[in-house]
Amino acid sequence: MSTTIPTSAEVKLMLYRCGLSQTDAADYLGKDARVVRRWISGEYEIPAENWRSLSDLCDQMDKAARNKIEEIKEIAARFSGPVKVNIARTDVEAQQLGYPCAGAMLAVVMRVMDWVPEDVRIIPMHRDLDSTQQEVMRLRNFIRNA
Repeated sequence: MSTTIPTSAEVKLMLYRCGLSQTDAADYLGKDARVVRRWISGEYEIPAENWRSLSDLCDQMDKAARNKIEEIKEIAARFSGPVKVNIARTDVEAQQLGYPCAGAMLAVVMRVMDWVPEDVRIIPMHRDLDSTQQEVMRLRNFIRNA
């Protein structure tokens, strides 16, 4: 059975889909960040076992998003109003929840927001902030970036 070697663009896209920075990917795969940079630049080919690990992670994230959507639909059916979805603020918090990093958890939340039925409204928020604090932070960031 022949396998195709992923291109550097495919590696970069996979990291994006997994919500992993180059450093996050290196940590997740037990590699040096320079090696990951070389995969992305096309200087090195990504080993098949590392590609499989990233593909498996992406599949797990898709499954987690589908499971979260089912949970959200059940909540939405019982209560009116938007459903709050907690997101990790730090890598440590995300790892405690079973994600390799905060970016990976955010990638799952983004899938949920893309895939959830249109009639269900979702509000992603950090676990330790209430919605008023979230709105203040959002406005501060908007003003800072304007």
